[in-house]
Amino acid sequence: MYYFYGNEEYLIQKKIEEIIKENPSNNIIKINNDFKLEEIINQIINFSLFEKDKILIFNNPYFLTKEVSENEINSIIKALKIKPNSTKIIFSSEKIQNSKNELLSFLKKEANCMEFNELKEKEIVEIAKQKIIDLEASISEIDLFYLLSKLPNKLILIINEIEKLVALDKNISKSNIDYLVQKYNIDTTFSFINSFHNKDANGIFKTYYQKIKQGETIQNLINQISNVLELCSRIYSLKKMNFSNQDIEKIMNKHSFVIKKNMEFLDYIGYKKIVLYTNLISEIDQKIKKNEVDEKIAFERFLLEIIK
Repeated sequence: MYYFYGNEEYLIQKKIEEIIKENPSNNIIKINNDFKLEEIINQIINFSLFEKDKILIFNNPYFLTKEVSENEINSIIKALKIKPNSTKIIFSSEKIQNSKNELLSFLKKEANCMEFNELKEKEIVEIAKQKIIDLEASISEIDLFYLLSKLPNKLILIINEIEKLVALDKNISKSNIDYLVQKYNIDTTFSFINSFHNKDANGIFKTYYQKIKQGETIQNLINQISNVLELCSRIYSLKKMNFSNQDIEKIMNKHSFVIKKNMEFLDYIGYKKIVLYTNLISEIDQKIKKNEVDEKIAFERFLLEIIK
């Protein structure tokens, strides 16, 4: 039994692929959140002499990422305790939630747990280089940094864009990067929150609908906004302690460009608004995770609250 968690989805998926390759004869069954509790338990405990061994994969299961009933958690734990030895089970989630979920305690004791968190920029560069080599493609050092500057520090997005570029031409060029790479520009998150400050209702909802159309989830939008607000808050505290910009870069382990953008945004919006928006986004995030509200309705109410 395995439990992989953290915010670097690519490394988690890569680890899962390694386990699958090590067990080529096993049936792979991916359990999504459409499965009912009874179906989940049956998959865990059922065993047949006439079927192959199986690997069950739970990616961000609702019973780890949201608050559920104690009876439901206990039912899953009981099933895990009596599962056949031939069945391997992999749980993965973005992070361990701060809750009293007994299943998390059980997994920490009984499963092979590994944490995969955001990598340093040097590590991301090396992984991107190696991926290009593995695909038998090429890119200049300058163009690689240009590519990475257009993307957030999220490996799964970086690798997807590299694969698209290589499919177009194995010699990755700046012109092809400009032509093909989706504009994940870091500025888009800032411009989204900038529209909060201006109380620009049309701009807020136009950006929101565009992001949803591009495949963003509500949780991703919440995370993006929360990350910017958290970085700004930390920068504000460090500036208050008279740390220089270079010191802040080292302490926060962030590229100078990221620090600069956050400082500009902090100066523009003001610390009081940072605190206000942080409290509002934190409140709806908790309500969503507790299943108290529909995430779409809650986030749109947050946007309306900003306009007020």
